[in-house]
Amino acid sequence: MERKGAFPPAVVVCILIAALSRAAIAQYGGGAGEPNDPYLIYTPEQMNAIGADPNDWDKHFKLMADIDLSAYAGEEFNLIGARGTIDSRSHDIPDVTQPTAFMGVFDGNGHTISNFTYV
Repeated sequence: MERKGAFPPAVVVCILIAALSRAAIAQYGGGAGEPNDPYLIYTPEQMNAIGADPNDWDKHFKLMADIDLSAYAGEEFNLIGARGTIDSRSHDIPDVTQPTAFMGVFDGNGHTISNFTYV
């Protein structure tokens, strides 16, 4: 007995793969990180995600909402920009023998980032 209107299993699998692939490549709140299509930042979590991936530090970003970082205490926030280890001689100067600086573009778009403190 043939069912009318049902999708063949192969079609269902293809639709699922396409949907999951699109979700896997989406980053931040949208965008591609390019000058005419910057990554869009709407939430504190998306802002924090920038610091977690140095591979994106040469990309373009655009703030789409005011961001309140008060939920991140101490070292919970992923800093964006140069990373290094503390120099063992002085204990306060970062070892920048292999620095990774933020070289991208961050457009604040008239929005604010508040309640962030780093000592």
